[in-house]
Amino acid sequence: MMFDFLFGNGCGRCCETPAAPVTAIPDGIGNPCCVCRSAPVPCLMPQTLQAGGTQSVQLTADAGGATNIALIGSGGAVVKYSAPASLITLSPAEQSAAFVLPAPAVVRCFSASVITSAPVTGQSTAVYAALYAAPADSDTFALVPGSTMMLASALTPALPVGSALCASARLCVRVPAKLVAALFASDLSSSALTGYAQASISVVPAA
Repeated sequence: MMFDFLFGNGCGRCCETPAAPVTAIPDGIGNPCCVCRSAPVPCLMPQTLQAGGTQSVQLTADAGGATNIALIGSGGAVVKYSAPASLITLSPAEQSAAFVLPAPAVVRCFSASVITSAPVTGQSTAVYAALYAAPADSDTFALVPGSTMMLASALTPALPVGSALCASARLCVRVPAKLVAALFASDLSSSALTGYAQASISVVPAA
């Protein structure tokens, strides 16, 4: 599978050298993470990548699907006017929001949130987040397995402005050089959710 090739999803696939021993070590949040080691080692402290949009972004949906995506990374937030998919191609301007890692890493935790800055339009709006990654020389970002999560569901105009919608996912996935968090909405009718989007990703160096 292409995801396995890019990300090394699962124990034993985190290794650069297939024959290297694998030690499952705790990551500090109760989730064993697979890291290649020749002997047991103390848990590595994760590096946390954090970013937030300085301006409100608007997520729109219609007919049961998202119509755009908010991309969050170290460069802030940009909006891509297409629906989410397992593979998305980002323009240079859209990639300006991405996190750029100096080397491949293992993602241990992914968190995302939206603080609403306007009333929700729509009768049953759900908001989701997912993590995408790409090699340094590629414009095509692939969905990181296990990273899709729901921040909230069944949102209506009764939701108070300033509400915080958030979720976190524990992961153990090897990723290449570029990461971007994608937020999107879904509703059976036309809807819009506007707010300040944030993302946090905890990583450790890949062995």
